[in-house]
Amino acid sequence: PADERLARFAEVEIARAVGASSARALVKGLFTGRGVEIDDLVAMLDETTQRLEFGRELLQTTLENIAQGVSVIDQDLNVVAWNTPYLQMYAYPPGFVRVGRPVADLIRFNAERGECGPGDIDAHVERRLQKLRDRRAHSHERVRPDGRVVKLEGAPAPGGGYVTSFTDVTEYKRIETALLESERSIRFYTDNIPSLIAFCDAEERVMFANKAYREQFGVRGEEIIGMRMSDFQSPETYAARKPRIVTALSGRSTTFDTTVTAPDGSIRAMQVQYTPQRGEDGAVLGFFGVYQDVTERRAAEQAVKEANESLEQRVAERTRALSDSAKALEDARALAEQATASKTRFLAAASHDVLQPLNAARLFASALKEDLKTGGADAERFADRIEGSIALADKLLRSLLDVSKLDAGGMKPTITDFPLQSLLDELSSEFRVIAREKRLEFRTVETALWVRSDRGLLLSALQNLVSNAVRYTKDGRVVIGCRRRGDRVRIEVRDTGPGVPLADQRRIFQEFERADSGAEGVGLGLAIVSRTADLLGAEIDLVSKPPHGSSFCLTVDRAPLQAITRPESRLKPSRAGSLKGARILCVENEAPALEAMTALLERWGAAPIPARSLAEAVSYLGNGPVDLMVLDYQLDGGETGFDVIHAARAAGVNAPAILATASQSDDTRKQADALDAPVLDKPVEPAALRALAVRRIAES
Repeated sequence: PADERLARFAEVEIARAVGASSARALVKGLFTGRGVEIDDLVAMLDETTQRLEFGRELLQTTLENIAQGVSVIDQDLNVVAWNTPYLQMYAYPPGFVRVGRPVADLIRFNAERGECGPGDIDAHVERRLQKLRDRRAHSHERVRPDGRVVKLEGAPAPGGGYVTSFTDVTEYKRIETALLESERSIRFYTDNIPSLIAFCDAEERVMFANKAYREQFGVRGEEIIGMRMSDFQSPETYAARKPRIVTALSGRSTTFDTTVTAPDGSIRAMQVQYTPQRGEDGAVLGFFGVYQDVTERRAAEQAVKEANESLEQRVAERTRALSDSAKALEDARALAEQATASKTRFLAAASHDVLQPLNAARLFASALKEDLKTGGADAERFADRIEGSIALADKLLRSLLDVSKLDAGGMKPTITDFPLQSLLDELSSEFRVIAREKRLEFRTVETALWVRSDRGLLLSALQNLVSNAVRYTKDGRVVIGCRRRGDRVRIEVRDTGPGVPLADQRRIFQEFERADSGAEGVGLGLAIVSRTADLLGAEIDLVSKPPHGSSFCLTVDRAPLQAITRPESRLKPSRAGSLKGARILCVENEAPALEAMTALLERWGAAPIPARSLAEAVSYLGNGPVDLMVLDYQLDGGETGFDVIHAARAAGVNAPAILATASQSDDTRKQADALDAPVLDKPVEPAALRALAVRRIAES
């Protein structure tokens, strides 16, 4: 006799085949003695079969609508399910993947095509099968032979099987590398600014701090990131800052004075400004803190105060002289206050403008990541936006560094005599293609005049003027010409753009000022031109009658006319304008940067030879011809790109070289000139690298 316990056991076992409701009806019919008609039993089994078929179709439909490739194997390591993206990703032959096929066959097929890397194929197959037998979850990335990066994520399935997903993350890795390089560039620039700069979120956690800020508060490296202000400031200092912090986090800027003990032990007077940062919805995300050293200004104010007190005690016969002195001191104080206010405004604007494109780049990167996960079609557009944001931040940082050097007297002109035509040739080479893309006529008027000036600084100023002319001119032409004016030369950049209203013609030479507020750019180009002109003793003026264009002019000293010999072009017709097949030795100690450089050169058709040290570079120099060397200046262990050039020359390799460096040292550039190695500033602009590489190879 079957008891209740056996009945429940039977019902559970039958339910596995026909479902719970059908099993309950079968067992009940048996125990009540009524039995079950054969038609009812067939109907139950048909219903169960339909449910299983529906579940199988639903599973396959789900797999086909997933962007990632998916494969499923059973406990015997045989393939039981897959989707189309998986077949497309590995390009299996038609009919090769089928239900019941051992997954070892698929692994061996991929290993024979190099998907598993170098080594014994049987060893590759056995190692991967063992991982599947161990039934452990895993996640790793693999670089395929074509250079694309695939992320593999696997997990054991109920019943002994295993599920693996395959995601193409190539674009995400490229953007990640670009962002890391951009962050490294921004860190370099901000660490060379003497002011203390930091950003804190709404919880008072430090999210960014430059070198001067970290040194002031005695925190090394990245340890400060994530720390609250109360963690590294003394209780007394934090208590004094707290009301100001509350004000900034409420959405209002606040400025106050304080004193700090510098790392060298001296007492410095500081003017501090807390500026709130808002999100797109208007909510306060945190605040910027900028510390400006005003010790000299305070000393000047104290000197004025003491002078004023002493004036009251002077005798009447010196009243007029003392009055004149007081006026001079008052003027000096006004100038000092004006300069301090200008610098404070400059740093606040610069901090905001630097972080805006970086913020945009991070948001676009997140959007790109989500787009890659979902298989969206906007990846290329997001990548272009990220590249544009990084380029804007790079341009702004370079301009800020130029302005800082000019203001601090860090640039010393080297005056020489040189022909103006050589500058016009460089400007024509740089901007003619850009103008052609905008359908503008670009022309330079040939001249035999020579000038006496700093060639590099004068070229930089003219590049800014021509860049503005090309940017703002929608149609028509841009013309560069020279006129002799006695013992001086007037260099004119004329355009047919919208012109500059008279009311704006003085304002646009100030920092962050533009005649058109909606125009591109950051408003530093003309400010740099103005400062450079002052440094060179040149005159700059503007003639413009909107809407009939503008004429920006630089007047410099004329040098005695000398004979000009123009060498014939040494470009090789078969190689001019192309890098296809060129063997280029790339030496860079940072692995991500070397990988990015190698990938870029391969896309241009070159054959890059990567090396991370002097020793690796030397080992490659003897293995065949080298057409060009692209060298990082700062290598590990005190080695430099100059060492690679010397080693190449010693080995009889006279390939031309290009030096990529973040160093702003004049000595570095002088050494590069002596070795005939043009310098590209990091972060390197791809277009500039390609143009220079083509030219160097063609001239060799």
